[in-house]
Amino acid sequence: MNSAPTPRDRPLKIAILSPYPVFPFAAELGLTAPSHENNATWTVTLAHHLAALPNTEVHVLTETTSLPATRTLVHGQLHLHFLKAPARFKTLTFWQLDRRRLHAALAELQPDLVHGQGIENQYGYAALTSPFPNLITIHGLASLSRIARGDPRLGRGNILEWFERECLRRARNIVIVNPFIAQHLRLDPQRYRLFPIPNPINELFLAPADAPRQDNLILATGWVDRLKGHDVLLAAVAELRRRGRAVSLIIAGPVGSPAHLARLHDLIETEKLDVTFAEFLPPAELAALMRRATLLVHPSRHDNSPMTIAEAQASGLPVIASRVGGVPFMIRDGETGLLFESENTTELAAKMLRLLDDPAARQRLSQ
Repeated sequence: MNSAPTPRDRPLKIAILSPYPVFPFAAELGLTAPSHENNATWTVTLAHHLAALPNTEVHVLTETTSLPATRTLVHGQLHLHFLKAPARFKTLTFWQLDRRRLHAALAELQPDLVHGQGIENQYGYAALTSPFPNLITIHGLASLSRIARGDPRLGRGNILEWFERECLRRARNIVIVNPFIAQHLRLDPQRYRLFPIPNPINELFLAPADAPRQDNLILATGWVDRLKGHDVLLAAVAELRRRGRAVSLIIAGPVGSPAHLARLHDLIETEKLDVTFAEFLPPAELAALMRRATLLVHPSRHDNSPMTIAEAQASGLPVIASRVGGVPFMIRDGETGLLFESENTTELAAKMLRLLDDPAARQRLSQ
């Protein structure tokens, strides 16, 4: 007969190496102009819910360049370690200084498990090169993002792609947030232990709507750069306007490329479009906007498992998205949303018009 398992004499200690937002803790950290760069909403939700488990202690280790000094904040069983790091000489040094900084923090913590978020950054690399049991979650795929952005082959992209290969060479345990990732990388289940676990979603997006949705309000979210394809969406909105259909568009997300933003403004002025750039919105404000909008359009040129689609679906907001990367694994065309071929503005405009003119179809998709 098997004996009953004995309780641990100390909490299970998990260390998550990941980007983590500083803006919610600006006052505690002494920040006058907090950055929104590290807004890894999946890590925030994961860490908070893991820390709520019995006999579990969660430590998040994140690097930030905006801190005056390294600080640790403790919220119950959740420990947030904000490590001050220089803004320069990161990628070019192959993140060796970052690895040492993260390893020094891990040596003090002595965790039972290290979870690295990403394979194109210092976090997954530091987790995999640590002496502790570890696993990684793959989020970005540098080569596909580089192609979608139109970045040159030679440059920083080469280093990121080399890091992907190096991390995969070292990895054994991998969380797969979307089947596309395992398919694209051809991850052999005989070589890796693969854990299919979608990104966690903040429960704010599950709250019921407290007012009717606003008519003809289109929402798009994400970094404002070429990768996210907002220029494609603006061209489709311009086509709707030429057909006599006026809509309002809100683009919510930080500016990733000022030059790309300037080109968007030129298009908006030329076509006389009603567009608002909301910049970064914290989760509560974004969730409220998703409960107010008519539909969400995600025109990205590449995405593995976009959080905005999952959040919109949790909010009951109908979604139209480009058929790229892992998006078709999240949307069954005509059943749980609509898909269009990337860059095809005419098809996008037609599908937007279809939903704008058909409340019953929007209601069906929102379910």
